[in-house]
Order: sequence, then C-alpha cells, then structure tokens
Amino acid sequence: VKNLKVGKHGNILTDENGCTNIPGVFAAGDAVSGPGLVIDAIAKGHEAAVSIDRYLRGEDLKKGREKKEPIIVAPCPEKEVERQPRVKIPTLPVEERIHNFREVELGLTEEMAVKEAQRCLNCNVCSMCKQCVEACEADAIQHDMKEELVELDVGAIVVATGFDLFNPLLKPEYGYGKHRNVITGLEFERLVSANGPTGGRIEIDGKTPRSVVFIQCVGSRDRDGNEYCSRVCCMYTAKQAHLVKEKIPDAQLVVYYTDVRAFGKGFEEFYNRVQGEGVVYRRRELDDPIEVVEKNGKTVVKARGYPDVEADLVVLATGIVPREDTKELARILNINQSSDGFLLEAHPKLRPVDTFTDGVFLAGCCQSPKDIPDAVAQASGAAVKAAWPLAAGKVEVEAISANIDEDLCSGCRICEHLCAYSALEFDEKDKVMRVNDVMCKGCGACASACPCGAISMKHFDVKQIVAQIGGIVGREVIAY
Repeated sequence: VKNLKVGKHGNILTDENGCTNIPGVFAAGDAVSGPGLVIDAIAKGHEAAVSIDRYLRGEDLKKGREKKEPIIVAPCPEKEVERQPRVKIPTLPVEERIHNFREVELGLTEEMAVKEAQRCLNCNVCSMCKQCVEACEADAIQHDMKEELVELDVGAIVVATGFDLFNPLLKPEYGYGKHRNVITGLEFERLVSANGPTGGRIEIDGKTPRSVVFIQCVGSRDRDGNEYCSRVCCMYTAKQAHLVKEKIPDAQLVVYYTDVRAFGKGFEEFYNRVQGEGVVYRRRELDDPIEVVEKNGKTVVKARGYPDVEADLVVLATGIVPREDTKELARILNINQSSDGFLLEAHPKLRPVDTFTDGVFLAGCCQSPKDIPDAVAQASGAAVKAAWPLAAGKVEVEAISANIDEDLCSGCRICEHLCAYSALEFDEKDKVMRVNDVMCKGCGACASACPCGAISMKHFDVKQIVAQIGGIVGREVIAY
C-alpha cells in the first residue's frame, strides 16, 4: 500500500484501534506488533474489526473506546513459592504396545490435571473474550470501566479493615517453607474444606498423615516479637485437632501450647472434649524453643523436656498482626495506633469503639485481635455509634474548647502544629488563628504553648479560675 507508514523494523504503525495513517486501511496482529501471543493478536484483530464496521457505517471510530490502561501483574514472590516439576504423562508399557494400535500416551488423571493446572501462576491474566459479561446475570462486569478517584461526603466512618497473619518465614526454626509438610492453620483450613484441593481429605503429597503436631503461639506472646496474645489460636487449633480426629480416628495428635486461653462461651467445654478424644497437650514455657528438623528422611519436632515426635504433618497456629497499611490509614483518618500497631480506641472500657477523632469508629481486628463473636458485637456497637448523629441530624460539641483573643494573637502558628485534632486553622487574610469548635476537644495544649497568652479555654480562663480559688480560700487572690 503506497504511503503506508511503517516502523524501523518494518511493522505497520497503527493507533490502539487498528487505524493506519491511511483512511480505510486497518491492520492488526504480528504485522503491527511483531511476533507475539495468539491471544494478543486476536484481541487486536477484534479491535480492528470494530473499527472497520464503524468506518463502513460512517460512525466515530474513537467514541467510547478510550485507551485502556495495561494490566499490572505483581511479581511472584519466588522465596515463598516452591518450584514444582511438570506432571509426567503416563504411557503404555512397552510390552503392551506390540501388535496393536493402542494410544501410547494415556493422558492425565483428574488429580494429575488439577496438580498441573495449579502450577500456572499467571497465564496472561485475561484475554478479553468477554464471556464473563454474558455469563453474569447481575450485569456487574464492565470492561470499559476506568480507574477513578471518587470523593464521598459522609457523616461517619467505621474502620473494619481486618488483620494480616504473621509470616511464619520469620521463624525459620519451625521449618515453614523448608519442609512440605509444615503448613499454617489457614492452609489447613483450606485443606479440610470440601472445595479444597483434596476435596476435604487430609492428605500431604497424596498420603494420609498418621501423626499430626500443632504448634501454638507462632508470632504471638513472643518476647522478641509480638508480646500480645492473638486470642483465636487456642480455639482454632482445638477445632482443627477435632477435625483430624473425625477424619482420621487413629491419628496421633500432639499440641504444643504456652497457655490454653479458652475464655469464650462453651470454649472450655470444647477444649475438654478435644482432650477426651485423645489429643495430647504438652505445655511449654515462653522461652522454651521448638524446632522442626529433618532426621533420617522424617520430619521431627524437638521440644525441651519432651521426647522427639516424628510428624507426618505440622500445623503452625500463626498469630494476628496489624495490616501493613494500618500506619498510612491512621495518618489519613487522624487516629492513633497503640504500641503493638493496632488502631487505638478512645477508652478501653468506656469508649471501646470510638477514636479520638469524632465520627471515626473501630470494629473488628483492626483494633485488636478478637474472635468472630467479639468482632460482630463490636461492629454492632460501632454501627449504632455511627448512626446516632446521622439520625439526630446534629452533633454535640465539647462545652470546654479553645478561645482565641485576636488582639493578642501574633500569628506565630505554634499552636497549629501542636493540636492533635486539627482544630486550629490560620486565617491568611487576618493573619490570626481560628478555632473549629466542632473539632476542638478542650485539651488545653494550645493554651499552654501560646507565647502571647492569646488562647484561653472557655469557662476556664484566668479570671474564672482565680475567682474559683478565691471562693475556696475565702479571700481575694491576686494572680500574675
């Protein structure tokens, strides 16, 4: 085609819709991109076909076809993913191939096919075939949706961002990531699930374990790490031990624990029931090390004061830790964190779901480790707290708040940076500070720091305090 623009490698130059520099001439596939994936070529051919159809109809080729952002694929963490060899296709034995036309390759069994499919970590993500759009009855899938920043005007915020699990790779003595039969409690939950990889059967490498060891307090109650108790590990370990006994009655189960904290309703009874089923509990001190090693081809659990245990399966009860983005979230919402990294409530007993910022409430494990019933109860309380001012249509402000004498204010702005509630703003026009009475909590930090004495607290200025003292002592008080 005369005057058709091409690149330095001889490929045809087009826009994202397959249009060349010549009207009515379109291109797609390897002629444009060079050697590539068939999936990409088909997708580009589809876009070119849409352009051709619109061109013949006299329609706008670009309307509603904004440039799509590329799909960003997160890199695979190689250290946490064990390399798996490909499944070898079974073949017909040589002696059975003689004098017949039978297939030599027997194909994959269902189990082998699933195992091979699970090796795939990222197969080009999405081919944009849009079959999911046709299958979705709720019409909830939109391929042309763009990323956008939406600003919402809300009256209250309930923070329920949850938690992360402790990374057991930080405790190499437990052998996680080194031994295939050392897994976490969450991975065990997936293993026993009916829709899990084994259909609910407890199997490791296709074999049923006969000796199972549970290790509690992995990442919790650790003097060198997280000193707090995660509160859920004791009972989910008891539940998992019970499930093993149900599915493998003759299995030998050992639980290494620090203290069993069965504090909830019916928890102590369930703990006693699990012990009655034959689960052996072995107590250890906080400083007593537990090590998972390989000995003579067997996985062995070594604990001080107890004989070594050969284990077919080791389950680590990993603790609860704050989410990685908790610090950034606390900064955005202007709320505090406790020393362990969780979000801090206004008062542990009187205001357990409130924060120091009005209108922001906490629910669930973002505030501290807790079980499901406690998280639900706290979420209910937070919902009521959030709905209260919304239903009333007004908020109550503190009677004691800062008051600024504009004649004395020099505009030094020292108080602005001291206010923990962002209640002070600088008026650029009048060059003085202003107080937002709704946000002010009357803590007095600004009043004590003001070098000009321009800030006082309502109902607690110097004259009022002196008058109160005079009333107490029964004589006139002179204050400087």
